[in-house]
Amino acid sequence: MKSYPLALDLWDDTSAIIIRSISGTRIATFPLEFVQRGGDNTWGFVLQVVQELVESDTGSLGVLKDTDGMSLDPSEAPWAGTFRFENIGSTSEVTFSHGPEYFSSIKAPNPEGSLSTRSDSKRSSVNQVCSICLFALKP
Repeated sequence: MKSYPLALDLWDDTSAIIIRSISGTRIATFPLEFVQRGGDNTWGFVLQVVQELVESDTGSLGVLKDTDGMSLDPSEAPWAGTFRFENIGSTSEVTFSHGPEYFSSIKAPNPEGSLSTRSDSKRSSVNQVCSICLFALKP
């Protein structure tokens, strides 16, 4: 099995934004410089990405909080540290989202979701790199 370095390891400045659930499970780690240089240097961007990584059992949006339990302003620029994500109206542990499965052109995806994270790339090659990955890598 081939292993890949974490995006955090590819940035010179190791300052990071670490997002954990209410019970302490790590949800995401963002290199601070990546967020600062990515075009949307706000807590709103960080929250949007986190909300795509987890499922909401209440159907409501979540919130990011600092170590004192204060909600972070989505329009403010983030800073390095460890922060907590909470689903509004829920006290249960987060459930991570699963990617969609579209492996057949004649079969609809399972509306209940799936456990697969398999890619269905038709043009795989040894040197292939996705455009999202390039965005996350240090220039």
